[in-house]
Amino acid sequence: MTNPSTHVGPPRLVDFSCRIREPDSGSAACLLTFELEDKDATLVSGNIKTNMIDLEMQPSTLTTLLEGLGRIRDQLSSVANKK
Repeated sequence: MTNPSTHVGPPRLVDFSCRIREPDSGSAACLLTFELEDKDATLVSGNIKTNMIDLEMQPSTLTTLLEGLGRIRDQLSSVANKK
């Protein structure tokens, strides 16, 4: 059997967190932190190496993202119900 860590593909999500930052002035923001496996470093050392990615989204961006995910959910439900 082939080792799954040698497969080509997107990085593996190890962990993530989500926080809401509400400053005293200005608008709130959603702060996302993703921990992704660094496959190249893992293959070289044999130990799992990870990278941290921080992402900040304003309310309008988060709304757009959630609307898009809702449409994807509706389309998948439609396909699943056709069986």
